[in-house]
Amino acid sequence: MSFTPNIGIRYGYIKDGTYQESGAGIQHLSIASKKQNIWSSIVGGNVSLAPQKIGAVSITPTIMASVENYFNNKNKKLAAKIKWKDREVTEIVALPKQPKIGYNIGANILAEKGNISVLVEYNCHLQKKYKSHQGFVKLKVKL
Repeated sequence: MSFTPNIGIRYGYIKDGTYQESGAGIQHLSIASKKQNIWSSIVGGNVSLAPQKIGAVSITPTIMASVENYFNNKNKKLAAKIKWKDREVTEIVALPKQPKIGYNIGANILAEKGNISVLVEYNCHLQKKYKSHQGFVKLKVKL
């Protein structure tokens, strides 16, 4: 069994374009574009168990967990405009504040035989009132 700690800083840039509704009859909605820079720190680790041999296949299970702290967590405002017939209403909408802490929990299994390895991984990201799941399968052939 082995423990691998990790620590890091993550940067992300999000840019949503303008939305302009058309062809919806007498009601039209338009949303202004928004952009955001996201900085966060991550602390966590992986615990890998010793590889187990089942026939000619080596199987290595791993569990991982980390905590993510978001630095620039400001309330964002968004300009929305609704046109109804010949009237127009413009509203500045304050988006809800995002949580400062997020948790990542996951597990994977690595199966290797000869020059072929298959990795199956699952990750769950948890925040207050938010949950996302991600999984993937990676096939690697060594030539």
